[in-house]
Amino acid sequence: MNKIEIYTNKSCPYCKSIKEELTKAEIEFENKDTTEYKDSWQEVVNLTGMANVPTIKHDDEFFAPGRDFGNPEHLINILNNKEKSKHN
Repeated sequence: MNKIEIYTNKSCPYCKSIKEELTKAEIEFENKDTTEYKDSWQEVVNLTGMANVPTIKHDDEFFAPGRDFGNPEHLINILNNKEKSKHN
């Protein structure tokens, strides 16, 4: 799987949960704290129209909580299915 980026902030318990589940599923990710990556986070917000964390970038797609996934397992299923469809 291509490495994914996950935009989070330190005070977000849901972000922590998502990162833990990605790690358990052995999905590599690069964590980007929204306070440290202000410019790229602003680009994400401009592109998606949403400032929700955790926002996940995989290839050129963005996945936001509530809009694209409801829980960590749902997100992992989406990412795994995207990866499978690329290889078929």
